[in-house]
Amino acid sequence: MTNYSSKHLQPSVTLCLEHMKEITLTLPKQNCNTKSCVVEVNAKYNFQVNATISKLVYDGPNSKACKYAGISFLQQKHIEYDEIFNICELHGGKHSQSRSMYSRLSKLLIVLYWYTEYSHISAELKLKETSCTPVYFDYCLASSLCKSLSPACATYLQQTNFSTLQFQGGQEGNLGLFLRFSFPAKQETCHILLLIQNNHFF
Repeated sequence: MTNYSSKHLQPSVTLCLEHMKEITLTLPKQNCNTKSCVVEVNAKYNFQVNATISKLVYDGPNSKACKYAGISFLQQKHIEYDEIFNICELHGGKHSQSRSMYSRLSKLLIVLYWYTEYSHISAELKLKETSCTPVYFDYCLASSLCKSLSPACATYLQQTNFSTLQFQGGQEGNLGLFLRFSFPAKQETCHILLLIQNNHFF
C-alpha cells in the first residue's frame, strides 16, 4: 500500500455528492494534466463514498502492479494519503467493468494516471454517497495467522475500526466458511465486506 504526500495531490476536479443522487464521471477530463487526473469526491458528514468503475479501458504493456497506467483510490491520513485500491486490468484482460470501492471517510481521492509514451487509459465511474462502511479482510494473511487459532489470529480478527463488529474463524484455518458478524440488536448499521489478498482486491 502506497502513501502519497498531500502537496503532490492537488485536485483538478472537485465533486460534492447529493443524497440519493448518482454522478457519472468520465476520465480523463480536459482540465487534467498531461500524465494524471486527480478528482476529489466529497460526501456529507457521516456518509461515505461509493465509487463503481462502470468502464475501464487500458492500452499498454501488461503489468500486475499497474506501473504504466491505472486508477487509484486514496484516503487522507494526517498529512498523507493512503492508497486503498489500485486497478488497471481485471482477470488478465484490458477491459474492466463493474468494480466497486467504498471509502471509510467522507472524502475520497480518485487518481487516473498514465505514461503517454507507453500507455493510454480511460474510465467511467458512477459515484454516490452511502451510509455503508467497508471492512477490509485479507484472507491470505488471516489464513496464515489462524492455522491454529492462535492469539495472533484472535488479535487480527478483532482489529477493526468498529467496536460492534467481530470476526470469528473456524477450525483448521477455513476462515472463508466460518466468518460471522455480530451487531447489537438495536443498532442499525451497514457494513460492506471487501476481500483483499496482500493489499489487493479480488
